[in-house]
Amino acid sequence: MLRHLALVFIVVMAAVLFAAVVWLLAGGLAESQRAGSAPPLRLTALDAMATPSPGRVRGAAVLEDVARGRRVRRVALYFRFDDGYVGAGWVNAEGVVACLRRGGQSEGRHPYEVFVSELSPEVGLCASATVWVVAPETAVLWVDAAAVAAPRQAARGGEQGRTAVGGRASAETPPDTLRALQTLASGRQLVYLVVADLGSYAEARERLTDGGVPAGPAVWIEPGTEQKSLGGLARTWPNIAGAVVCSEGLAEAVKAVGPEAFLVCPAAGAGAAPKGPVGSWDDVARRLGASGAGG
Repeated sequence: MLRHLALVFIVVMAAVLFAAVVWLLAGGLAESQRAGSAPPLRLTALDAMATPSPGRVRGAAVLEDVARGRRVRRVALYFRFDDGYVGAGWVNAEGVVACLRRGGQSEGRHPYEVFVSELSPEVGLCASATVWVVAPETAVLWVDAAAVAAPRQAARGGEQGRTAVGGRASAETPPDTLRALQTLASGRQLVYLVVADLGSYAEARERLTDGGVPAGPAVWIEPGTEQKSLGGLARTWPNIAGAVVCSEGLAEAVKAVGPEAFLVCPAAGAGAAPKGPVGSWDDVARRLGASGAGG
């Protein structure tokens, strides 16, 4: 009798062990399949602009499902500012996650980080940008980023005009452009307009930094929203001395908002020259000069 019970016990335990092994193998396979099919995600933090005040500072970022070509709208993103303040972000109708930091910040540059909630499987996604706080009376000059730095793939076309920065290939800013920008930045804050898809925004910001141009925020403008975006910039920093752009569409959007637009040729490899009359960077520097007086 005991021998029969022992045999039954052994058979039951073997069945349980076999079921446990099958469950572990199936679970591991399912997990590997989920990991393999997880969509590639891209998190982009955006430079922001603000004025010194006791109000709020707004940071912004976008999380994208690259494979499907769409923005992730149900996501928990958190923003950490340079003074240690951490706040949660909310998603608007355009899929942009924004965080309103309570309390103003002093004039200057304030880096901040954006990261995915640690409760989310996408742990490790992190991006950084800068909040630029400038007094509202400061004169600003809008500069089309496409007129300053060519796309990186164009810079890789040859060894001439290349420089290695942090292991990245980057086109040097042409001397006449750099000279004019340095003149234009005297008494002004330059604001670089990046009219491109989000996949190109972060690279454009890096190119501006690598090119040694005068420091300024790289403001993302989604194609098709030029006039609306420029209107928002004008409300934040209203003392606008003008705009240097390399496309007729952006020039028209600038004029609709109010400032005078100066057309120049795009940087090499950044697109075709506008059809209208264009000036050189030296022409723009002579016309605008080095002055803090805005338009």
